[in-house]
Amino acid sequence: MKRIPLFFVLAFCVMIALFSVGISAVAAQFQVPLMREDIVALTKPSVVRIAQHVKGTATIPALTINLKDWSVSVDTSRPSKTIPVDETLSGSGFIVSSDGYIVTNSHVVSLSTIKIDVMTQAVLPAMYDSALALNEEEANKIFQDESAAFEFSKKVFDYASVHSTFDVVQDIVVLDPSSQKERFDDLMQEGFPVQVVSVNDRFYDDDKDVALIKIDQEGLPTIPFGNSQSLNVGKQIFIFGFPATAEFNQRNPLESTFTQGVVSAIKDAEKKDFKVFQTDAKVSDGSSGGPLVDDNGNVLGIVTFQTGQFQKTSGDNFAFAIPIEMALKMIADSGVAISASPYQEEFKQGLGLLRAKHCRDALSLFKLSGVGNEAFDVDRYTAPYSAYCELLIVQGQSIDTLRSKIKDFAGLISPSMWMAIGIVALFGLSLCFVIWWLIREVNKEEREIQSLEKRLHEEEEQLCRDHKMIEKLSQRKKD
Repeated sequence: MKRIPLFFVLAFCVMIALFSVGISAVAAQFQVPLMREDIVALTKPSVVRIAQHVKGTATIPALTINLKDWSVSVDTSRPSKTIPVDETLSGSGFIVSSDGYIVTNSHVVSLSTIKIDVMTQAVLPAMYDSALALNEEEANKIFQDESAAFEFSKKVFDYASVHSTFDVVQDIVVLDPSSQKERFDDLMQEGFPVQVVSVNDRFYDDDKDVALIKIDQEGLPTIPFGNSQSLNVGKQIFIFGFPATAEFNQRNPLESTFTQGVVSAIKDAEKKDFKVFQTDAKVSDGSSGGPLVDDNGNVLGIVTFQTGQFQKTSGDNFAFAIPIEMALKMIADSGVAISASPYQEEFKQGLGLLRAKHCRDALSLFKLSGVGNEAFDVDRYTAPYSAYCELLIVQGQSIDTLRSKIKDFAGLISPSMWMAIGIVALFGLSLCFVIWWLIREVNKEEREIQSLEKRLHEEEEQLCRDHKMIEKLSQRKKD
């Protein structure tokens, strides 16, 4: 066995000791907490605006509604009513897979939303006529039982829907975030056509207001999933979407809005089969389907409705979100394989390097994170960080050379850490000395064995020579 020099043994052991103690400091250096502007830069690229336009006609029969016995029937003595349908609604969504899968609310993309809106024009007059026929005692009894009245209203809409005919064309698109158009009709024409993968058309009955859609695009920035069980009352959360109350003009129809708040309550859904998260973050019509995220940029819920839902100009209502696990189940049931984009991780790594002033490395990651679908441009979100990196480089504050990195690394370690490193290094040297001594002893024994083997071999050769000599002498004697 070849003898290992003491210098190399000691040097190797010291490097291992220093690395094992110092690696935790390096890891902690790049795991930086996210500020609000960081969460915006991480999340906004994956938030999209979804639009649905439905045009055609609806034929709704005349209805007879009896609030006394909670019954509804078609009045064949009166003609059906044909209503023109030309409605556009929009909502929010967020990209969950780089190949175009998007999560949103069912009511943003379901035809049921339009049906309910249209049928209201026929159902409400019939319910009003029935209410007028009630005496004061009957009216008080009905309006005091809000739960029964709500269930009956759903029954009426279901009945009307079954007996109505809708001859409509439904067009759903995700608006192109790179479009420069301002008119909504123009934006829809340039939008990406939507394929509805999974939708719950009975969202109004079970509150499971989630849908999965897809657009034919690749290389999209995605938002990572979190766990809604981490949401507790008082936890800070952030919401992204396209609230109608934030549109004071039509100059920026594709600029999503960022609001923040806390989880103000956790409540049961209508059928008590899952939890709904209440928050004081501002939302309004158009926010539906947007992500509720935590301070790590992970989506924990889907914004679905607000209090005062029919108050079109109110933006101070409480918002409600359903758990993200509901979307995960729909994705799994649809057999969809999620492909996360590298944008989030590359941006976070670049952010950590920037905070440590390793600017050239950070710039490389920011540029790498921007490689993707040009329509979903992330460069405008990383541009401020890149600009700050370049400023630090110009000012000579960037830590880019090996010498400066070593110096910076040394500065990260506190005196107590240096003491710990010294203790570990001393222990490591002692251990290395023991290992070296054992190796030396083994080498010594091997050399002695080799020497004995050599002597034994020489003696065997001498014996062979002596044996041959004896044989020759014996042969001569016989001759």
